[in-house]
Amino acid sequence: MPVLVHKFYTAHFNPYLNFHRPCGFAIVTVDAQASASASTKHEHYATPYEKLKLLPHSEIYSFAQLDPTALAFSGTECARRMQRAKQQLRGRGKGALGQGASTADPCPPPPLTLRKEVCPSTVS
Repeated sequence: MPVLVHKFYTAHFNPYLNFHRPCGFAIVTVDAQASASASTKHEHYATPYEKLKLLPHSEIYSFAQLDPTALAFSGTECARRMQRAKQQLRGRGKGALGQGASTADPCPPPPLTLRKEVCPSTVS
């Protein structure tokens, strides 16, 4: 069973969360009395992948490998596929993950690493 759960997370759940599920990124402000308050506005919501691309110095990474994964399915379609896989995993009956179910259907898993591009101006 742990192998099936691992397959579910790597093939369905993690790609859904990273590429299609918006998250709120809070902005923390500190006032004169050193009291911190966090707020999350509508414009502070993005997927983790979108937020990664907005980080400073993100241009040093090549997103060419991850963009096809992010654009392969709509968020709704990827969520439906993830839910179907979860139901198959819970059923563990005929057609459960790892027992003859098709794995060509899931959101494609992302590559394991981001490649760092070497900037020509920094190479000596």
